[in-house]
Amino acid sequence: PRPAVISNRAYPSSLLSRDNDRGGSGMNPFGARRNYAEGGVIRAANGLSLADRNMNPGNIRPAGFMGETGVNSGYSTYASPEFGLRAMSKLSDTYSDKGIGTVRDYINRYAPPSDNNENNEAYANMVAQALGVGVDDPVDFKNPEVKKALIPAMAQFEGYKGDLSPELINQGIAAGGTTDVTKANELLSGVDSFDPSNLFGIKKEK
Repeated sequence: PRPAVISNRAYPSSLLSRDNDRGGSGMNPFGARRNYAEGGVIRAANGLSLADRNMNPGNIRPAGFMGETGVNSGYSTYASPEFGLRAMSKLSDTYSDKGIGTVRDYINRYAPPSDNNENNEAYANMVAQALGVGVDDPVDFKNPEVKKALIPAMAQFEGYKGDLSPELINQGIAAGGTTDVTKANELLSGVDSFDPSNLFGIKKEK
């Protein structure tokens, strides 16, 4: 079988296998724990948006999701945009598990007003319109059909200009259903299965 390569680069499983769904906690360069809100609208004055540069369509803060490769301007960088889309799907599951069930609550958690996010009303209205619901209507954020509308709407609001085709969104959602790096890599890249632990001697996610 051919190696599963994302964005024409192969990444060690030490980078691809972290996935503890800690929603916005990360380590600073000195190893100390720091807490982050899970999102926020960040656009570059010139050139590519931060979401594009970080291959992080949702501008997700460091949270230990599979595929994270580092931090840039306080936001996660990913091995590929596909892993960033997977992280958005996983975060949606996490929010649902925490009892978040309306678009208003979702956006206020994702981009807290306390972080000087002043356009949450517009953000929530845009997402609600994409889902075909009111901002205070009950929503099942674990539902794949909900995610198919939620993820591209949020990515667009976050300033991401990359590929948001239904095929890519579906791949991210499907990959969010596994914590196995080999399977996730296969689902995201569409190439033959490849176990990177055979190369790097690193245990896969349990």
